[in-house]
Amino acid sequence: MTIQDKIPSEPPEYFKLREVINEINPMGLIINETRINQYRPIIKTILEILPTIESLEQLTISIQTIFMSWFREDISKQNEAHLKIAEAIWKTKI
Repeated sequence: MTIQDKIPSEPPEYFKLREVINEINPMGLIINETRINQYRPIIKTILEILPTIESLEQLTISIQTIFMSWFREDISKQNEAHLKIAEAIWKTKI
């Protein structure tokens, strides 16, 4: 059984985005393979807003805002990580 089998209701884009965010791991939440869904609410929120995004800059700002709303702290140190996430999404058209 794969991880995708455990979350069958998620679209393929969810798994692509999860791979991108987990690889970058901006908040250090992914410490092993059993915790790969730590960013699930953030991934779902990003997927919800993607149809409204018109530029890489808008996507980066939206990702920063989403992370700040979930972690409720100054995460300015992660700005580079947010840009990397946005660039990967923009490049692959998730």
